[in-house]
Amino acid sequence: MRTVGLGIQEFEKIRNENLFYVDKTSFIARWYRKHDDITLITRPRRFGKTLTMDMLDCFFSLPYAGRKDLFEGLAISRDTAMMEMQGTVPTIRISFAGLKGKSFMAMLREIAGRIAVLLGRYRYLLNSDALNEDERDVFAQMSKIVPKIPDPEKQTLEFEEYVFILTHIFHFLSIWLFRHHGKKVFIFMDEYDTPIQTAYLKGYYDEAISVMQELFAETFKENEHLGRAVISGITRIAKESLFSDMNNLAVCSVLSGGYNDVFGFTGEEMEEILEEYHLSDQKELICRWYDGFTIGAEMGIYNPWSIVNYLANRNMPPQDYWAQSGGIGLIDHLVRRGGANIKEGLEDLLHGGEIRKNIREDLVFPRLDMNENAVWSLFIAAGYVKPEIGEESFALAKTTMRLTNYEAKVCLTKMVQEWFNTKSGNYMEAFANALQSDDIRGMNEAMQQVVLVCASGFDSGVKPSDGNVQPENFFHALALGMLTCLSEDYLVTSNREAGFGRYDVCVEPVGKSTFVEPQNGNQAESPTVGGGAFAAILEFKVFDKSKGDQSPEDTALRARTQIEEKAYDAELLARGIPANAIRKYGLGFRGKEVVITA
Repeated sequence: MRTVGLGIQEFEKIRNENLFYVDKTSFIARWYRKHDDITLITRPRRFGKTLTMDMLDCFFSLPYAGRKDLFEGLAISRDTAMMEMQGTVPTIRISFAGLKGKSFMAMLREIAGRIAVLLGRYRYLLNSDALNEDERDVFAQMSKIVPKIPDPEKQTLEFEEYVFILTHIFHFLSIWLFRHHGKKVFIFMDEYDTPIQTAYLKGYYDEAISVMQELFAETFKENEHLGRAVISGITRIAKESLFSDMNNLAVCSVLSGGYNDVFGFTGEEMEEILEEYHLSDQKELICRWYDGFTIGAEMGIYNPWSIVNYLANRNMPPQDYWAQSGGIGLIDHLVRRGGANIKEGLEDLLHGGEIRKNIREDLVFPRLDMNENAVWSLFIAAGYVKPEIGEESFALAKTTMRLTNYEAKVCLTKMVQEWFNTKSGNYMEAFANALQSDDIRGMNEAMQQVVLVCASGFDSGVKPSDGNVQPENFFHALALGMLTCLSEDYLVTSNREAGFGRYDVCVEPVGKSTFVEPQNGNQAESPTVGGGAFAAILEFKVFDKSKGDQSPEDTALRARTQIEEKAYDAELLARGIPANAIRKYGLGFRGKEVVITA
């Protein structure tokens, strides 16, 4: 039984120490013999992309000449022709993982720092005739571990020259390596989209994309000394944004497929893993938590990060290792600020249902806030939902999707709960507890804190709220918050048809329950609900003088009255819940004031 190493992404270390490793080396030959100039592979985070890039580098790069032992006993070692290629190619391997610059200048410094570390691998070129004096100066300038970037305001020309060198450095390095070794280079770029995602979230997308466009054009499009390249990331950024006119790009995404079994563990591989670690009796549990990813036409792919962590902690129950590793920031940002349809879709998914949406794989970041379908495409790319395969092309029709597995549900549930977390506690949990106790005072106090502390996080930025709650967006966030706090015992739905209209939120117990009818002392049993002795309907209204409101109390009463007038309790009554077991609450909002009445 091999030792399981956590978080190790160095192929050489894994092989030298005989650590747990699932053999994916057949990918080397498959990729090489496909003869694609540039291959873009997108997969969810923590899916083995970095380790695979390191494996490619260990196989091809010159510093690993004579290290065929690293591949002994693996699939590639049986391919005699390919083994002749081992350690014979000049390579450039760069990773943008973890680039989290808070500003454009910070991003440039981080990229420059990565380049400086990379150039340390090629210092032997300074003693080569491959570089002239000017090129040695460029090499020296970009080799500074603490880069000195000119001030763009005070040193405009110097700054532009620095950015020119930074965006051309991989092209320059390709030229120098070709001159010295007489061979074209292979470039392996990992997490290519991280700087762009970060720039979008931090508000400097326009500056960042301009730099990255130039870097990509020079590295991959205009580089005549490039032999082959593999680029990996999570998202597929649209060609017009980053890969403009790059017609030699082969895309292998979650939806389109390509190398489907290389990233993540297949069902067959999991059978062998479970047998090695004597966990075959835990297969059903492990499957529920970590199985379910669909890559192209390959179903039943397991999350490798979670499996490795589970193996290392196999004496403990499963945990949401994927959620604990972070990385949900972009989806969190888009769902918070997204419209009602996005939140309703997430609600359906968390209930275990499915949704149908138009999907487009290539993302244009500036349009994400305005394009709901792009958000769902991101959910698929990130691995939180899985598409149904065998349907009509996703480019032509709506795609059916559902949550990937239980761990994905935990990830998204925690994301929603975090919306309402503060240093003083989770006010949505306090509201849910008060709701269960029918504590109107407690509900008012908790909801007032939710509005004061948390509401601004749901401003879309498209229609500024000027300090007030944006009603529709915030109300759907409240529904999701209640869902995550009450999900074990209650079914929480929002904006569904009932009676003569659509209620805002309905809460009903799950399973089977007994309700007491105090007026006659008899018990009424519902065959479809349980886990609690009440159901509830909540209606939200915004203060409106034109409708007679003089205070938030009037607004709350108007909301409460609508529940009766529209007979929103009709569906609950039809399911056998007694009328006096259905609580009805009106919530009135004026700015950041809120009043709840029963």
